[in-house]
Amino acid sequence: DDQLHTAANKDAVLLYLEGDYVGAYVKEILVAEKGDPGAQAMIGMMYEEGKGVGRYFPEALRWYRRAAEQGNTSAQTALADMYSQGKDVKRDYREAVHWYKEAAHKGDSNAQAALGEKYYHGQGVPQDYKESSRWYRSAAEQGHVAAQYNLGADYANGQGVPRDYVEAYKWASLSAAQGNEFASRSLPSLANVMTKEQITQAEDLIKKWKPLAK
Repeated sequence: DDQLHTAANKDAVLLYLEGDYVGAYVKEILVAEKGDPGAQAMIGMMYEEGKGVGRYFPEALRWYRRAAEQGNTSAQTALADMYSQGKDVKRDYREAVHWYKEAAHKGDSNAQAALGEKYYHGQGVPQDYKESSRWYRSAAEQGHVAAQYNLGADYANGQGVPRDYVEAYKWASLSAAQGNEFASRSLPSLANVMTKEQITQAEDLIKKWKPLAK
């Protein structure tokens, strides 16, 4: 998790990775209270997941917000998730979209994928399939499994992008290779509407594909 990598207290991170969540919390809270956004994001995560401290969403929200307002990308995405899901806070898609955008523009693939969903469903923003596909692509190109599947579905349906079964098969296959069962189940039906040449073309694209660096 980015929260762990950006936390200032390396000792706390090591304790967390070793499973000593209480020890990690004791060390990290001191750093968080001094204003370090990485530590604040980690404390928010610990409150949200109940690791090292009792699960308490209001505190998770408070710490995520403190970190998010300082520009911590992981906290921005986590804060957006809480507003999107209504986790002990009134569900607010507009607030969620605000924070997803903050993180997405900095390259966070989870935020980009979530923003794609918000544009797809018209939650917090006007429904816009083209914008949805654009954000799915940004995440998919980084290897985000759900975004790859969703982008493939967009190509299969011609929604937000021109219908293109080669691209649909490529993205569905890449998602399936990461264990997405929905993507795996979509491949036979895609293959049924494709020529052998199209399948070969898609397979060549899959072999050449590499995720973009964040």
